[in-house]
Amino acid sequence: MHRAIPLASLCLAVVSSMQCQPGSRTSTMSGAPVGDGSEQSAAAQTPELIAMAAPASSDFEGPSGLEVDSSNPGNHDDAHAVLVSSERRLSVERSQVNARDAIAEDQHEAFIRRDPLGFLKFSWDKCNKEITDYRCTFTKLERVKGELRPEQITDVRFLREPFSVDMTFTKNVAECKRALYVVDKWVDDEGNQQAWAKPGGAIVRLLISKILQPIHGSRAQNASRRTIDQFGFGKTFELFIYYSEKAKANGELTLRYVGHGEIGGRPTYKIERILPYDGDEANYPDNLLILHMDQETLLPVGCFAYSDEAGKELLGSYIYTDVVLNPGYEPKDFDPDLINF
Repeated sequence: MHRAIPLASLCLAVVSSMQCQPGSRTSTMSGAPVGDGSEQSAAAQTPELIAMAAPASSDFEGPSGLEVDSSNPGNHDDAHAVLVSSERRLSVERSQVNARDAIAEDQHEAFIRRDPLGFLKFSWDKCNKEITDYRCTFTKLERVKGELRPEQITDVRFLREPFSVDMTFTKNVAECKRALYVVDKWVDDEGNQQAWAKPGGAIVRLLISKILQPIHGSRAQNASRRTIDQFGFGKTFELFIYYSEKAKANGELTLRYVGHGEIGGRPTYKIERILPYDGDEANYPDNLLILHMDQETLLPVGCFAYSDEAGKELLGSYIYTDVVLNPGYEPKDFDPDLINF
């Protein structure tokens, strides 16, 4: 039987995947943790882009059906000429494709200005196609049960398939020092999803090194606005789009592009959403929400939710910095026995 202990830090809020095919690209977005969780403090960070590169392509295989008669040396010259011509043509075609991609990137702002919800769906699809895993620094500041809790900073490792999250808390550790969740991996007799947790207190850790906790238990829900299975870029897209479409269907949605912003020293596009929030999060999660989309990666790297349209009472801020895309994590990297959890 597993003992239950308070686990305030196990529930984390969403803000959520650009997934590259394995080995295709690794990129890093670096930044310092946020000071007070506000948009202003997030914008004051000074990280820089370290790497965003793709390997050179070498997929040319030559024209199909080409045959060379080895008994006639002249044919070799003719074949070489055909190959060179085909390579040049392919090079031109690739240049044209690159030019079209560049134009598309230049048109991102026009797209988001014209159709912010459509742009978010486009970015979500891009995220699902291009990102398999990432690591980052996640900073959150939340109001829970009417009380603004201390800011927490977490080092996170994430794998999309199977959905896996490994969080190590580095600021305001509280009851949980580290949490590890893999979907459907640890389920109790009643079918409840569970996560491994390392207690925050040093004395407690002497007695209990780790313990399984239900991720949707009352303690977890009383400690945070979102649970660990709602973490990540993908979940941020999913929740934002879900509530936006719900409000749109009811004729209650205000959604608009409001210009440029900055998270961790990186330029962002800012989207503002207004919902008829009445305090019951079963209907809508907030009144005003400001979403920051990284201009290069098109990932939602900052999310600021308020209970009022004027943006005076913060419900939660969720910020991603130091993002490294597709470092190559595998399921074994989330096995508690293999990573000495």
